[in-house]
Amino acid sequence: MGLQRTEATCAPQNTASRRVLEKSGFSYEGLLRGHQRTASGRRDSLLHARLSSD
Repeated sequence: MGLQRTEATCAPQNTASRRVLEKSGFSYEGLLRGHQRTASGRRDSLLHARLSSD
């Protein structure tokens, strides 16, 4: 597909998802404050990314 960058997010409290991303070669890049909109308001997400050169 020729992708240069792939991004993924997960909830900060979801340690299992974060572990899966890191084992898959994704690197933690930062906290996205108020990223997800939910019925009860907004919540944060963690941003992970993987470059084709990684």
